[in-house]
Amino acid sequence: MLVIALKRASRKGDVKALIEAHGYEQVSQAWNHLDGLTRSSLNLMKAFDGAVIHGSECEFDADRE
Repeated sequence: MLVIALKRASRKGDVKALIEAHGYEQVSQAWNHLDGLTRSSLNLMKAFDGAVIHGSECEFDADRE
């Protein structure tokens, strides 16, 4: 259940809520069952705290053509 909940997390607050609800130890154990890609995605989410890391500037794509 926690593995699925971690996979569905989309914000740092989602993970914090899981820790508060289930305890750090259980969430840590679930973390160990995640695949590498999911762990990397969650680490990026934590680092950027839900910030959009890509711009909405279309000029970049237009300049490439």
